[in-house]
Amino acid sequence: MTEEHLNKVWENNPEYIRRFYDNLEINEKLCNEVKYILSLGLKRENIEVAQVSARAKTLKSFCEKISRKSYKNPFDNITDFAGVRVVYLYSTNRKQIESIIEREFEVTEKVDKVLTDDDKFGYGTL
Repeated sequence: MTEEHLNKVWENNPEYIRRFYDNLEINEKLCNEVKYILSLGLKRENIEVAQVSARAKTLKSFCEKISRKSYKNPFDNITDFAGVRVVYLYSTNRKQIESIIEREFEVTEKVDKVLTDDDKFGYGTL
């Protein structure tokens, strides 16, 4: 299915793919920088976490998203070209981690996807 989306974007808007690749290195560097800043903040506040990971959106994911959502200007509409995830061990650290994020970065959107059922796994995004 993703190859279909990639081909569709290439046929209809090849400039999107060129621009995606023009921005890829910047997005990867952004991921690394945000991960580094968060890791320093966590260390400074002695917060033990399971993992801090980062990823830049892939071309296939980008093409699938703009095909699925029919964006008129995907570079203005898509907000997850770069992403960093903090997997924390203790729910009691959540507020401290959110404070670090809010102190170090300008938060433009906060979506809480943490599940409260003990038998399910969820995540939060900030």
